[in-house]
Amino acid sequence: MKRIAITGMLIIFSISFCGAQSIKEAAEAQKQREAQQQQAAEAQRQAAEAQKRQEEALKKQAQEAQIKEQARLREMQLTIDQIFQIVNTGNLESISAFLTSRGWECHSRETKKEEKLPEADVTDWRPPSGNKSEIFVHYMGSFDNVVAFCTTFDDHFRQLEKDIKAKEFQEVPSERSLLLTGVDKVDKCYRNSQYEVGFINRDNLVYAYNYKDIEFYREEVARLEREAFERANQPAVLYIYRKRKPLDLLPKRYEIYLDNTIVGNSTNNWKTTATVTPPLGTKTVSATIDGRKAEVQITFEPGGVYYVRSDVESKNVDTGKTKTTTDKNGKETTTAVKELQYTPILQSVGKNVGESEFNAIVVK
Repeated sequence: MKRIAITGMLIIFSISFCGAQSIKEAAEAQKQREAQQQQAAEAQRQAAEAQKRQEEALKKQAQEAQIKEQARLREMQLTIDQIFQIVNTGNLESISAFLTSRGWECHSRETKKEEKLPEADVTDWRPPSGNKSEIFVHYMGSFDNVVAFCTTFDDHFRQLEKDIKAKEFQEVPSERSLLLTGVDKVDKCYRNSQYEVGFINRDNLVYAYNYKDIEFYREEVARLEREAFERANQPAVLYIYRKRKPLDLLPKRYEIYLDNTIVGNSTNNWKTTATVTPPLGTKTVSATIDGRKAEVQITFEPGGVYYVRSDVESKNVDTGKTKTTTDKNGKETTTAVKELQYTPILQSVGKNVGESEFNAIVVK
């Protein structure tokens, strides 16, 4: 009985001990889990702080880079003096070297011929960053260049206008601008005795050029067009010479035509002169005697002098009639009736051969 009691107590003690051990192990496990969670939370916090510091550092770097880029872009902006330097540079390579040294890159290049402007080699310059600043240079060879500069800095745009006023340029009506019309509205236009500078607020755009050059070019174009028109509409002169012959060898009426217009009808005139007015081109010169005609084709050009040789061929031809005569002895004789028939002859001698030369060679 005593052994049974002791055995029971040992069993109870073992159960109690095992239970206490399990509770202790569970508590240790819980403690470890909590420690791991704390470590994980701390690691997350540190990672978040590190990420935040990195983001802040990147943001700061970006801000610093932006500040540097803005500073660099400001350094690249052209002053009024630099704009005029490009306007007056007569060498495209020198212009390219100047802009490249200031950090600009050539974006495109093409040859353009715009209305009422000389043909130009146009280059488009932009910053490497893709900033909207832009420079257009119209290189026009023997003329001063046209320069258009677009700045992204409002304060720089305003400063350029202040600078041009300080150079004693006078404001003029924008309608007087020789470059930009229509949709390209010029807000302010300034001139001195030679140059024009315009401002377009919408695009922060400034342009400069030598308006005296453009005026001269347009006057020259107008003069050349006028002279070309006058040359194209200058009349030609036609001389028709006929060999001198006794009047009995000439018909009573000898008519000269230019196309369908009579220009001469006198037998006695050995020289006929006609003014050929535009439209010129190929026309027919003809001569008629009693329905018989001779003609030549002449292509008339403005201001040309043309010579035609004229002649008359005469011969007796049978009329188909007869004539009866009686001599003193009463003998009748029947003969065929003939008459003198004239045929015109025309020969084109050439253009601008000279009257004296023609007269010496052909007429006499």
